[in-house]
Amino acid sequence: MSYRLLLHKNVTKFLEKCPVKQQQDIKKKLELLKQNPYSNIQLDIKIIQCYEIYIACV
Repeated sequence: MSYRLLLHKNVTKFLEKCPVKQQQDIKKKLELLKQNPYSNIQLDIKIIQCYEIYIACV
C-alpha cells in the first residue's frame, strides 16, 4: 500500500533552496516514507516532539 505525503509550503520552499544533491537525498527519503511511514529502518526516524499526524491512503 502506498500513502500520499502532504508537505507544508515551507518545506517546498526549503527544498528549492537546498543544493541539488541534498534535494535528491531528501526526496529519496520522502519516497521511502510514502511506502512505509510506520517502521522503516532506512529512515532512522527519531520522535523529537509529539504531534498528531494524518496520513492519507491513496
